[in-house]
Amino acid sequence: MTLFLVSILLLTACSSKTKNGGAADSTKSTNEITVWTWDPNFNVKAMKIAEEFYKKENPNFKLKIIENAQKDVVQKLNTSLSSGTTKGLPNIVLIEDYSAQSFLKSYPDAFYDLSKYFKAEDFAEYKLAPTSLNGKHYGLPFDTGVAGLYVRTDYLQKAGYTVDDLQGLDWNKYIEIGKKVKQATQGGPGNATMTISQYIYNLSFKYTPDFGYAATVSYAIVIMIVFFSIIQFKVAGDKNG
Repeated sequence: MTLFLVSILLLTACSSKTKNGGAADSTKSTNEITVWTWDPNFNVKAMKIAEEFYKKENPNFKLKIIENAQKDVVQKLNTSLSSGTTKGLPNIVLIEDYSAQSFLKSYPDAFYDLSKYFKAEDFAEYKLAPTSLNGKHYGLPFDTGVAGLYVRTDYLQKAGYTVDDLQGLDWNKYIEIGKKVKQATQGGPGNATMTISQYIYNLSFKYTPDFGYAATVSYAIVIMIVFFSIIQFKVAGDKNG
């Protein structure tokens, strides 16, 4: 599953002058704001909903949505900013988190400081980080990539837990439950979480014992450990030399 982490960046360049003296798209003499985005089923739809909310208090407001492929949005933004011209740039651009920080570092004067316009404490720190630089926030977190967690209730029950035990817990508790489920199910489901040591133990003492095969697996593991240890020492020695 791919999680799209998206933020909204506000460009300051849209009300400035270009290198060749031409005025960039400006909002000073118009009620229209231009936004670059992608994905008509989510981002574009969200922008349209935001426009309707804003129009309730600003009936003359217009939002011009320009839809492009996500990679095209990044390429066009990078091309314009690197050339030093702001002509044709939008007022707002939606961008994935992993691209936002590189733009802020490369073009720190191209984006508007939004720090005083929203409460940073309302957002998770990891969401603010990509669109923040030197203690200032240049983007508004928009989508945290919500995902679903599916569990096998029968495996939870074997470890003495229910779905209710997974509500409102932190990572430490989650890991603790996972370890107990693993222990109770002996590596389930389908041996997917079984460790090699537990596998060797099962070969030797459970089900139909096969000491010969268990010994062979053990020797193979020892050989692999020695082999990779030699490589590690060799690599470390070359770096130190």
